[in-house]
Amino acid sequence: MGPVGCGMATKACNQMLNYGTGAVVAETLNFAARFGIDPALIPEAVAGGFADSNVLRHYGQHMVAGTYRGNTLTAMKDIDIIMDLGRLTGSAMPVTGLVASFFRMQIAQGYTTGGLPTTMRMYAQGPLKAAGPKDNGTKDMSR
Repeated sequence: MGPVGCGMATKACNQMLNYGTGAVVAETLNFAARFGIDPALIPEAVAGGFADSNVLRHYGQHMVAGTYRGNTLTAMKDIDIIMDLGRLTGSAMPVTGLVASFFRMQIAQGYTTGGLPTTMRMYAQGPLKAAGPKDNGTKDMSR
């Protein structure tokens, strides 16, 4: 990847993509459920498109089921390293900083296990279920 240190920076890039994607996957699945869509169907619905990802396919299942695996403290350690590297290089990292705050909040609430999918806890403590049919305030957007 380049001179000494570039391998670590590449790992940081990988983790930024993973944790950021994980946070938006949690938000997306929660949105789907509140709209009345079975959130377990989202990965299949977007499979093969630009929104498809390994994070969605693998961790999305755990988020919907409410089965969080991994170590949130290790995730936070990785995110802290990323933020330190951002400061060192003068890189703006507002999105990663927001993701870091999500993980800090989960740890402050005592959720030290769960790893990458732990951000789903901001929306659901157990399995994520579709809200069911209801007037969700949407308009007919078909025209």
